[in-house]
Amino acid sequence: MKKMRLAKRWEGTADGMLSELSSKSDDSNGLIDLAIGEPDLGTNHEIVKFAFSDALKGNTGYTKPDGDDDFISSVKQHYRKVYQLDFATEQIRATVGAMHGMYLAMRAVLDFGDEVIIIEPYYSPYVQQVLACDGIPVFFNGFYQKNSKNFLEEMERTITDKTKVIILNSPNNPSGEVYSVEIMKGLARLAENHGIYIFSDEVYNLLCFLPKYTSIAKYAPNNTVIFGSFSKAFAMTGWRIGYMIGPVFINDAARKISDFLTYTAPTISQKAGIYALENLEIADKYKKCLGNRLNYIFFRVSKNKYLSMKRCQGGMFAFINIENTGMSSIEFSKRLLKEYKILVAPGNLFSKSFGEKYIRISATKDMEVLKETFDRIDNCCLSFE
Repeated sequence: MKKMRLAKRWEGTADGMLSELSSKSDDSNGLIDLAIGEPDLGTNHEIVKFAFSDALKGNTGYTKPDGDDDFISSVKQHYRKVYQLDFATEQIRATVGAMHGMYLAMRAVLDFGDEVIIIEPYYSPYVQQVLACDGIPVFFNGFYQKNSKNFLEEMERTITDKTKVIILNSPNNPSGEVYSVEIMKGLARLAENHGIYIFSDEVYNLLCFLPKYTSIAKYAPNNTVIFGSFSKAFAMTGWRIGYMIGPVFINDAARKISDFLTYTAPTISQKAGIYALENLEIADKYKKCLGNRLNYIFFRVSKNKYLSMKRCQGGMFAFINIENTGMSSIEFSKRLLKEYKILVAPGNLFSKSFGEKYIRISATKDMEVLKETFDRIDNCCLSFE
């Protein structure tokens, strides 16, 4: 009999590592799971009550393909009020999380063989999305030790006549870095001069610990596509709701693609998103909690001579250098899991260039659990003495 086959692009492809890590999560045997960005805080009850009271009124059908009018209006008013950015209604669409929006936009702009520059460290699903859309991922070492001048000069050298998109994630997952205004302005100039799109992943914008967050759309509005989500800042991971904001012609193409994928984003989740954007004090509370946890992680890391990290400027992750352990990222992660029952994400998920020197830890457990985590990590490191 003739053998059945997958599409060639998926043959021999490893499972998504983040999904694999999630499947290992089981705290019933003392495991501490700090691998996945799943907030432990839970969705605010007022968000839940608002969404479900609307559903009980009978609003459970499809919304318009681009999204509920009130949802689109809420996103529009949010960016105007918080970031002083004005977008037309026709530029905004509701998506099933941020990555759904990025896939729609990538499908809309990429032809076979187009290059997408992915700044390291990066959220690992970017790579699979580029490949799934017939693009070529090009990795750019953009770690935060670089100054703005070097960053921009090296970025310009990386751009070719095949470059179609630069993916920017600020605050960054996994590093917590917020890119400087100088880098933002420079990337905007490069995008405009070379006719390149900037895909700006702004999932963590409400979890920025600096006095002010700036979207690159301020400097390159015609080249930027924004992707947002409610998953992290509002602890709404399971609601699967986000948005994208971009040029009208991209949104028009995204509508055609989405029609045969999801048609619309979940109606009840859009209602939840409306309430969330109108009550940002919920996100502020979560941000304070996550900031305190990340400060504690920084303190514990600074006391361990085998570990190091930069203080996080945003997000919910700590990207910890383990080079002094003498172990690779995979080796150290496996040892923590097998001997100390700590599940972390190995750094090679987030960088081809330097990921083997890092692990990523999520600030998704309370202080008591984080203390136990680092007590165990300290014990692990004692074996290197």
